[in-house]
Amino acid sequence: MFPKNEIATRQFLCESARCGSDLQASLSPFSPDSLVFFNPVSNPNSGTKFKRKNKINFGDVGMSWENAIQTILGVVFRLLEKWRGEEKERRMKHFEDIRKSCLKPLFGELGRLKEKHFTLKESEPWWCEFKIEELLKNPWWETYSFKNAPFKSAPAPSSLEKSGRKKAGIRILPKEVMMNYEILYEDLKNHYPELYRDLQELESLIKTKYEAYLRTFQRFCKTIEDDPEFKELEKQFKKPYVDESSYLHDAVVFLALGVDKSHWPNIYSYFGRELDRVLRLGNKFYNSAEARELRNLINEFRSKIDACVEKIGKIELKGELKGKCEYC
Repeated sequence: MFPKNEIATRQFLCESARCGSDLQASLSPFSPDSLVFFNPVSNPNSGTKFKRKNKINFGDVGMSWENAIQTILGVVFRLLEKWRGEEKERRMKHFEDIRKSCLKPLFGELGRLKEKHFTLKESEPWWCEFKIEELLKNPWWETYSFKNAPFKSAPAPSSLEKSGRKKAGIRILPKEVMMNYEILYEDLKNHYPELYRDLQELESLIKTKYEAYLRTFQRFCKTIEDDPEFKELEKQFKKPYVDESSYLHDAVVFLALGVDKSHWPNIYSYFGRELDRVLRLGNKFYNSAEARELRNLINEFRSKIDACVEKIGKIELKGELKGKCEYC
C-alpha cells in the first residue's frame, strides 16, 4: 500500500533511494569482473568440496546500478501517480455527494428559515395574536436540528415523487436518503469546520431565543393595539373587508421595525392622504423597548443565516474538498 499523504510519499522515495545507494556502496569493493558464484561441492569439515563457477561480468548485462535504481524509482513514480489520480477521483466524487445531498438541502432550509420567520412582508402577516398563540402551542424550535430539518420542514411536492411520499404536508423521504444526509452533515466538521460551527451556533440560537422572539412580538402588538392614538386612527380606516382590516396595524409594525416599503407596497399606497399620520405613528413605536428588542433579534437571526449561506456559496464556487475523512 502506498503512502496516503505528501510527507509520507517523500519519506518513502528518500528511503528507496537510500537503500539503493547502500546496496551500490556495499558492492563497490568488488569489481564486477571479479564477482563469482560458487556451488557447494565439498565442505572442509564434512569432506565436501566447493567448485568455482564461471564469473559473471555485469558489463555484459548493459545496465548499471544507477540505471537500475532509476528504473525502480520510475515504476514507483508511475504507481504513485496512478494512486494520486484515483485519490483525486474519490475526493471529487465525495465533494459532489456533499454538494448535492447536503449543502443543497441546507441552502434551501436556511432560505426557508429566513423567509418564513425573519422576513416581514404584507403577503404573510403571521404576527397577529392568534397566529402567535398557535405557534407557541407547537414549539418546534425546542428540538430543531439541521441534521434533519431540511427534510422534516420541506413542503411536499404537489405530485408524489418516486423518491418520497406525502404525509400531512411534509415530504417524507426514504430512509437511505435521510441516512446519507445525516452522515454527510456530520462529515462537514471534517471538511468545512467553520460552516459546521456556524450551523451549530444558529441551531442553538433558534432553540434559546426563538420563543423570546415570539413573545416579544406578542407584547409589541399588544402595545400598539392598546395605544389611544392608534385606536382613534383605526376607527377611520376600519372596513368590513378582512384583507384591509389589519392594514393600519401591519403598517405600524413595518414602520416600527424598519421594514422597507418594497415588502408592503399595497399597504403603503392604501393610506393615501393619511399616510403622514400613519408614518408619525410608526415613528412613535420605532423607539419603544419592544421594537428595539425585535430589531436586534431579527438582525441577530438574519446575520447568522446569511453567514452560513455565504460559506455554502463560497464552498460551491471553489469546488474544493478540504480535509480528510474515512470516505475519501
